Amino acid sequence: QVFNGILWVEVMLVGNLNDSSSNLRNIAAVLERVEPDGIHISVPTRPPAEPWVVPPTRESLERATSILGSVAEVLPRIDIDVKSGADDGLESSILAIVRRHPMREDELVRNLARWAPVRVKESLAALAVRGEIRTVERLGSRFWCAAGTRFSDQKEKKNSKRTRRGPRPDRVVSA
Repeated sequence: QVFNGILWVEVMLVGNLNDSSSNLRNIAAVLERVEPDGIHISVPTRPPAEPWVVPPTRESLERATSILGSVAEVLPRIDIDVKSGADDGLESSILAIVRRHPMREDELVRNLARWAPVRVKESLAALAVRGEIRTVERLGSRFWCAAGTRFSDQKEKKNSKRTRRGPRPDRVVSA
């Protein structure tokens, strides 16, 4: 089969994992066979599941664009702009955001600008005390996330609502 459309490929580079010259040459060899119209190089910006994940250095990104070819470009960091519904209260807005996108406190304050920053910070503290949200340290920053968000280096509590016994009810399991 021949694909006649436009093909873009995204490559996530992680510092000290796949950003070495040899790894980049291996990636380039695979991509040469695929012949993409564009290669988007992305880096971790949200809190990764693994604490050892770090973004590549500027030098690694320059090396990647050089090795991956003229169609490769580093994607710029995009700040998420989340809008909550007009009728949402502050705490429900915070929960709606961090359930989808863990965020730094300054990002939450910016996204919830219709409330005073001190109210946002008070609500974060109240939600944390009630166990509805928590923080995780990643990439040198503290991110707020839903209490049930799982990260590989954090053990799940035995009484957690996330613990499952048996198959999920929405999945059919055959013997």
